[in-house]
Amino acid sequence: MEQQTVTPAVLESAPPRRLPYFLLGTLVFFLGMIIYVVQMATKHFVVPWHVPILGTIGVLLMLLSVVQRPGILRIIGLLIFMALAGMEWFFIVGTKLEPYAGPAKAGEKLPAFTASFADGSPFATQNLEDGKATLLVFFRGHW
Repeated sequence: MEQQTVTPAVLESAPPRRLPYFLLGTLVFFLGMIIYVVQMATKHFVVPWHVPILGTIGVLLMLLSVVQRPGILRIIGLLIFMALAGMEWFFIVGTKLEPYAGPAKAGEKLPAFTASFADGSPFATQNLEDGKATLLVFFRGHW
């Protein structure tokens, strides 16, 4: 008598296992932020270009996952991470300030101005001419 092996139909019809691109994309996305936190902790201050670049690579991996196996949770996750990557690019590229080129230059006399102290009392250029040491702090905001 011959021995026959029976394979279940479930094993034959199972789709091939795919790489977990969504999970890999999520890890790459957060890797940029982790590197940035380490840089800040070690006081290594540079423009963190790696954050939006790794975020974009992570989003592309997530997109590949959604194309292979679309699902509502994957699509929602992809949209959330796309928005986060867009905000990363905006903070790096969109909020860059131009160098200060105003009227006050190092080594030159200040132009005439008037201002007020925090208590409301007036302050003007004439107050600087009395010979006292004075420190002026200019806050350049971006609002």
